[in-house]
Amino acid sequence: MKIAAGPYLYSGPSPTASLATTLAGLQVNEHRGDAIRADVYRKTAKVLDHVHGLGMATPNTDGLPIVEIVLSDASDLDAVADFLWDSGIYVTLAAYPLVPRDRVGFRVQITALNSDDDIDRLNTALTALGERFAVLRPGS
Repeated sequence: MKIAAGPYLYSGPSPTASLATTLAGLQVNEHRGDAIRADVYRKTAKVLDHVHGLGMATPNTDGLPIVEIVLSDASDLDAVADFLWDSGIYVTLAAYPLVPRDRVGFRVQITALNSDDDIDRLNTALTALGERFAVLRPGS
């Protein structure tokens, strides 16, 4: 594998804009990083509390800002994707064969750009989704 990997000899120097963006990101992290991470954690906790309150299972046990919901019926994925899209919720689909059939579902990534209104819209959509589609329940 090491022999087959192309060297960076031919890539040229790193673009100045990339270096400047990296330096700016490090400055933001130094000045506001802890506050941004705390806000993302708070929003994630709000979604996870809502998911648990709906009786939905999620493999997220550590509070990281990726919330996965597994469907009970893998064949519902297309309809669930349409439902969420129509609700203004953009998710990453976990479809078979990328995941085993019993793990088909979707993942929501919560970011610093998500507002509290976005989180409320997500929770409202998850409530409606739980009423319309079968999802994995704890202990299932």
